Amino acid sequence: LSDIPKQLPPITLPDLDGQSRSVSEWYGRPLIVNFWATWCAPCRREMPLLQLTHEMASENGPIVIGIAVDRLDDVRSYIAESGYTYPILTGQQEALDITELFGFEFLGLPFTVFTTDTGDILAVHVGELHAAQLNQYLTAYKLLITKEIDAAEAARQMSAVANGTPAG
Repeated sequence: LSDIPKQLPPITLPDLDGQSRSVSEWYGRPLIVNFWATWCAPCRREMPLLQLTHEMASENGPIVIGIAVDRLDDVRSYIAESGYTYPILTGQQEALDITELFGFEFLGLPFTVFTTDTGDILAVHVGELHAAQLNQYLTAYKLLITKEIDAAEAARQMSAVANGTPAG
């Protein structure tokens, strides 16, 4: 994963209402950008954790944004029945093209990008997020937001989680 860009690439996709939205609208707070699809079982398993993160976030805590690599109709009906409330953007080929900007040949879903409040990428987590891992990411965010650590140290701690090595 050496080719990960330093900065979140520009991402503009339709939301569930079909309105074009840019992820940069949410800059000002750290972002947890989760790429997923309705047909992806691990994606569906991790979404309750992301929803909880969204609900528990303080006013300066990270914002969860879902990017569905999927058909708008399928995403709309899945979100309607599941009740998730964090922002969801969706696109088929456009979203797939964005995943390629992360420098992977084929990434697979889900994957989650953790950024600073200005879109600098701290870590990319490939595969399903589990509660213990998400808690480690959120702990690093908390320290970053309270300025107990800088972005470089947050990135180091988060990369350790992403690579499956204990932080410390």
